[in-house]
Amino acid sequence: MASGQIGTIPRATPSVLRVAALIEQDADRIADRMMEAYTRRIPSYASANETSLADAHGWARASIVMATGIVSGKLTATDLVEELRHVGRRRAVQGIPLHDVLLANLIATEVLWNEASALSPEDPEQRLEIQGLFMDASVSLLQHAVVGLASGYLEIEGARAADEEHDMQAVVETIAGLRAPDKSHQARAESRGIDLGKLQWCVVLRAKDDDIGALVRTLRRAAAGAAVGRIGKRIIAFFPGESPPAVDLGPAGLASATDGRAGFRRASAALLVALHLKRDLVRYEEVVPLAMVLAGPDEDREAFIESQLGALIRDPLGGELMKSLAAYYGTGQSVAAAARELFVHRHTLEYRLSRIENALNVDIRAPEVRMMLEVALALHGAGPPTPGTATNHNGTP
Repeated sequence: MASGQIGTIPRATPSVLRVAALIEQDADRIADRMMEAYTRRIPSYASANETSLADAHGWARASIVMATGIVSGKLTATDLVEELRHVGRRRAVQGIPLHDVLLANLIATEVLWNEASALSPEDPEQRLEIQGLFMDASVSLLQHAVVGLASGYLEIEGARAADEEHDMQAVVETIAGLRAPDKSHQARAESRGIDLGKLQWCVVLRAKDDDIGALVRTLRRAAAGAAVGRIGKRIIAFFPGESPPAVDLGPAGLASATDGRAGFRRASAALLVALHLKRDLVRYEEVVPLAMVLAGPDEDREAFIESQLGALIRDPLGGELMKSLAAYYGTGQSVAAAARELFVHRHTLEYRLSRIENALNVDIRAPEVRMMLEVALALHGAGPPTPGTATNHNGTP
């Protein structure tokens, strides 16, 4: 007997109708049996509150009536999909996992089949017919339950995800000073597990369009209580904790954020330094002068270039000298590798580097000197291009 046929072709005989009527009359007792099995075998039902259990009992009773209706030819399982979707929505709100609800439906099928078997006559042919019809009705309900219940769960989860995204985005924008705080700001943060008073750090990342969603989810999982959102191609994250967060998703800027608005501004400036230096992570407090220059107006950047490279720019060989210095830094300060890249003899490059040091009166190998010169070279255009790091007239990414 094909389960797909039941409910579409009435096949009820007098003995089948008698058993269906008896089961429907005893629906409350059978529903009690189902609930006893649910709470004994499924932890989420055992810990559910009285309201949820009462709802589950009501649905258990309704499913009994539905099954007898299918057996007697009054209903088809397809008539029940919308009702199943409503049940899925309610169970999702009640916090009962979908797989537990499906298990409950399977247990209900077992209980109902046993009841039908107990009421079936001794005649083997009639008994087999009744058991087969009730099994077909139960299987048909189970098949439609998977679709209907899952649809209800997906609706609720989709709404929850949208609400969470809206709340998180609003929290992040408010902390960063991009929108005015409203009366719901504190409650919105608390509902998402964020203690505003514990946020100590701001991280700003620049991401590709196809990476933003994945990066946001990664950062949200990185630390409990983090507030993570996105503005254009930038991801903004505020983290709790006494120590700086471990972020390995660069390029990124990091800054202290006891003041959220200032933290966001400083982390954004540190990101500019990270982009120009091709670093995975730059902390604002370690590059304050560079960050201020990069985030400042055009005239500040021009003054910075002049202070760092002015002597080379005015040198007759200035162009070659700056390309040589950029290659030297770009190869990790390897004279041999840089000479090969420039197609010059090693001694030629050594002469140029010596000339650069004399002109600038600095030790180009010193870490703090290198950082300043690399940024100046990138701003001047003598350094190697950094993909995706173009800036607008305000110097922001």
